[in-house]
Amino acid sequence: MGESRWIPVEEALPEEGERVLCSDDFDGWIDVLQHQRLCGWLDRHGNEPYAQPTHWMPMPVKPPEVK
Repeated sequence: MGESRWIPVEEALPEEGERVLCSDDFDGWIDVLQHQRLCGWLDRHGNEPYAQPTHWMPMPVKPPEVK
């Protein structure tokens, strides 16, 4: 697993197609987005987000399955 801190988009971008947590400076929303080199940030439906992310971090580790 990668870093567990918020990474400014000016510093680095995630691997293409990697799902990451993103936040912006507009209203502080947090969402899961993917970065595509040719079309920018996309949500899980393939739509552009309403605000451009300023920071991102890798997705947390999935919790263990509950039985």
